[in-house]
Amino acid sequence: MGMSIDEAIVKYEKMAEEQNQLCTCNDPYNFSQPTWKQRAEEYKQIAKWFRQLKKVNQIIAQHDADKMPEDYWYIDRIREVIND
Repeated sequence: MGMSIDEAIVKYEKMAEEQNQLCTCNDPYNFSQPTWKQRAEEYKQIAKWFRQLKKVNQIIAQHDADKMPEDYWYIDRIREVIND
């Protein structure tokens, strides 16, 4: 089995932090710094998407557990998560 959403969030947040640390090194001959900054931002975005997906899954699971009729109340909550 693959990794969980929580594991993916931790992994990509850690990878973003590692890339940020590489950006802050004071090596004047290090021409890769913009790539590291860009990669750090990409990893942060991926972690954010995983956090959003986790929240969406929680909303859907709560809806299913409540056995509520299909009144689409959760659509507004999902929009809130995605637009966060």
